[in-house]
Amino acid sequence: MAARRILGAAIVRDPAKFSRSAGDGRLGYLLYRRALTRRLLVPRILHQVFAASPRAEHDPVAELPALLDRIDAWIGDGVVGGAQLNVVDFMVAPAWL
Repeated sequence: MAARRILGAAIVRDPAKFSRSAGDGRLGYLLYRRALTRRLLVPRILHQVFAASPRAEHDPVAELPALLDRIDAWIGDGVVGGAQLNVVDFMVAPAWL
């Protein structure tokens, strides 16, 4: 969810940049075919669904160091990437493909 919130905040801050680049990605026109529609609707959707905000005091990137420390601790404890695979390993694995 943190990755979605970080990306959402970036899109809400600069919807014009997102609308120009989103149509040319690997997934093509994932959300809306027209750049104007992407520029107007996607930031509103992200604001409502992920509470993405253009304000700097709500920047989810600021939460990233603590989140990465927690994930490193899970790896250190063998919760992630241990000898016995679990649901987290199977969720992370497709992200690397």
